[in-house]
Amino acid sequence: VEKDGLFATADDGTLFLDEIGELALTLQSKLLNVIESRTYRRVGSMDEESFNARLIFATNVDLKKSVSKHAFRKDLFYRIAVLIVKVPSLREHSEDIPYLANKFVTQRGKHLSEPALQKLCAYKWPGNIRELHNILSRACTFCTSTEILSEDIVFP
Repeated sequence: VEKDGLFATADDGTLFLDEIGELALTLQSKLLNVIESRTYRRVGSMDEESFNARLIFATNVDLKKSVSKHAFRKDLFYRIAVLIVKVPSLREHSEDIPYLANKFVTQRGKHLSEPALQKLCAYKWPGNIRELHNILSRACTFCTSTEILSEDIVFP
């Protein structure tokens, strides 16, 4: 069955590749070739197809350190590091926690008690927004009422 892959689907648009810092070295060289040539081959095909897409990469890994440790290709780093935008961790903008937390629980038909919100704001958030979402998903799942209490918030 012929299906369009990510590059074909993103043609004339934008392709977002997350966790680029976790990509194996063998795949990094393949990605570098795709970026440089703006071509790819479908699995099982001998024909190269071109694409025109804006590429956006994200990672929580310090790529410069990975380059110095030979865990990330230097040439790929310079191809993708055209514009670097550092998004601060959740602990660096804790004033957003009430908004984000309320948004997450409201989507599940729940609301946070004030002590639960205070507990969330006091936490240091090593796992960032994904951890916040996960903790609130767990609280919403196991909470038997529509109000999430402080004891419903469980940190790993």
